[in-house]
Amino acid sequence: MTRNRIDSLRLLLGVYALLFLSLVLLYGKQLLSFTLSGDDLYALELVPKNIGEIITNFTNVSGQYRPITYLLLSIIKIFLPHVTFIFFEKLALFTLVPTLLYFIIKQISTSKISLFLTISTLFSPIFYYHFFTVSSFGNILILIIELLLFSMVLSSPHKKSIVKVCAALLLYFLSFFIKESFFVCGFLCTLILFQNLKRKDALCFTAIIIIISTAYLFFRLILYHSADPNYMYVFSLLKLKENVILITAWIFNYPKGWQYGAPNPKTMFTFGVSIITLLAYIISSINIFKLDKKVFFIYCSLLFLSIAPFLFLNRILVFYFDTTLLILIFAFGYSLQSLFCEHEIGSKYQKLFIILVIYVSNYFVILPQWLHYSFVANANEAARNYISAVRTNITSRDSRICIINHTKGVWATENGNVINFVQKKHIDVVSAANSSIPLLCQNNSLILSNDDRRYSVVRLHENN
Repeated sequence: MTRNRIDSLRLLLGVYALLFLSLVLLYGKQLLSFTLSGDDLYALELVPKNIGEIITNFTNVSGQYRPITYLLLSIIKIFLPHVTFIFFEKLALFTLVPTLLYFIIKQISTSKISLFLTISTLFSPIFYYHFFTVSSFGNILILIIELLLFSMVLSSPHKKSIVKVCAALLLYFLSFFIKESFFVCGFLCTLILFQNLKRKDALCFTAIIIIISTAYLFFRLILYHSADPNYMYVFSLLKLKENVILITAWIFNYPKGWQYGAPNPKTMFTFGVSIITLLAYIISSINIFKLDKKVFFIYCSLLFLSIAPFLFLNRILVFYFDTTLLILIFAFGYSLQSLFCEHEIGSKYQKLFIILVIYVSNYFVILPQWLHYSFVANANEAARNYISAVRTNITSRDSRICIINHTKGVWATENGNVINFVQKKHIDVVSAANSSIPLLCQNNSLILSNDDRRYSVVRLHENN
């Protein structure tokens, strides 16, 4: 290994370690109070247990088609019931995202700009879901693949490489089996094909990518609603308008809608952060258009592909637009490169630093609200209350847990089965929506009643 390669590896590991430590300092304390809940439990339930289930996951295109994600989640499941370790393990995986982001922006801008923009991603509310859930595993994998493809597009674009073509195609096909939002990967793969192959060959492979993507969309439109009506496509101008307003607000750091998890009254500071973000992206877009029309077209295409799959979706969530945020950050970095080539660089860095401080300060406003009001935080609260009630009240005579009035906490606790994810000993769980105690729960059972996100013990004489 040459000296340059050793130095590059040291720099890579150093940046990774620094970013991981930063994420631990920012979110580690809060992660200690989180357990598995909601979508985490449903995702882990879908982990294949044998070869037959692995084959089924790859061949069944109804519902959420993520066979590789569920296969890789089986590695995470090995570490149960050590939930805290799993959360920090996933945080270590996520650290690859800002690490790759830093080195990619360095290819199109200065080191200082790259550092500023990378730091900003650590504080973005769009990534809170990635930090505090295990079910975000697929999102993180897709982001890593997208960043690897971005890096391949930017590295030696005029030097043809068949290895790069093979790697790009492999990453694209992997993304297809990881999560539904793989369309950006397809576009980036197409760019790499045209960089490294003859036009005729590139068009042939591009046609294959388009056919696969179109076929997938066709099956999505027909079958996705069968898994969960909340995520069916609704083709109406009203739904389009609603989603566009929400997406625009979230991208520009404006806390709109229950999905954002920050319902407290908006302040001048909140509006200020949103306006600064909006102006930054508008100015960078105009500057890219002036600099290079071809780059502007690629930028707009990537933005559209990152948003298009969700425009008519019945219910959208903030973290769906993690790719959109990265594209906007890349555009901002590319735009700043030209501005910082001029004189008075020092004063411009000072202004950029002030903007960054204002942007980062939003973390102290939004995160406390998110940790209290978001659907992820609410699910975590219900799951932790349930686990605490079980551990406090269960006795050696209890052979099952029975939950009555179980409505609000059903999704958060996966019908009460979260207890079997956080302890080694399995116990049967019976979940009932009404207040009647099932017959099989009359003896040797711990009976709990669900009230919103709380769980309390029920004695048989109390119910009678």
